[in-house]
Amino acid sequence: MTIGEKIKYFRTQKGMTQEKLASELFVSYQAVSKWERNETLPDITVLSKLAKTLEVSCDAILTDNIALKQREIEKIIDKATKEKIENRIQIYEKAIEKFPNNEQIIMELIVSYSMANNCDNWNGYRKSIIAYAEYIVANTKNAQYRYKAIQILCYIYRETENFDRIKTLAEEMPTIEQCKEALIYHSMQGVEYKNGMFDYVIKLTDTLETILSVILYPKSTEKLESLMCEIRALTKDYKI
Repeated sequence: MTIGEKIKYFRTQKGMTQEKLASELFVSYQAVSKWERNETLPDITVLSKLAKTLEVSCDAILTDNIALKQREIEKIIDKATKEKIENRIQIYEKAIEKFPNNEQIIMELIVSYSMANNCDNWNGYRKSIIAYAEYIVANTKNAQYRYKAIQILCYIYRETENFDRIKTLAEEMPTIEQCKEALIYHSMQGVEYKNGMFDYVIKLTDTLETILSVILYPKSTEKLESLMCEIRALTKDYKI
């Protein structure tokens, strides 16, 4: 967030108009307007009074406020999730311009693009998925983002028949025996441990059903669905 954006944010949080803030600082409202548009910066002689009027520190105005930035990003995501997929994509694309290289927004955009595979602009979205997801794989330190990006890339590269890249990416994924879901339940005790393992079985069943539906399609899909329902019901019967 720029200095001008922060001045505007703090001003609106206090319910002040540009004219009111200008009056408090003995400057013109045009000066305040230029600060907020990042055309000029407040003079050092005004900064202290500006911070006092807005009830923030000088550092809050001059330095990047991580907490403030994160709150704004969360508001963007909350707004986007309530929109249709095309509008959601537009919101995130605009957010990327404001917060370039922000991994949280990039991941939300990647997922949104991947959900738009029936849209007319799918080919363009697919190219963007590859660019953004490869950026995440190469740069992120967040394991969750990395594995999610790899997963989506593998699906996309299958469409484009880039099988060598799929193999390389797949080698970087943890094996199912070592994944989070397989191990996290070992930190639990008693009933919680047993129920956790049952939940994991259900997740594995969902994955197995997806794989088998691809193998068997278009035959035996009803029989497969019935069988998987029986497995889920049997598992739930033993859940405490």
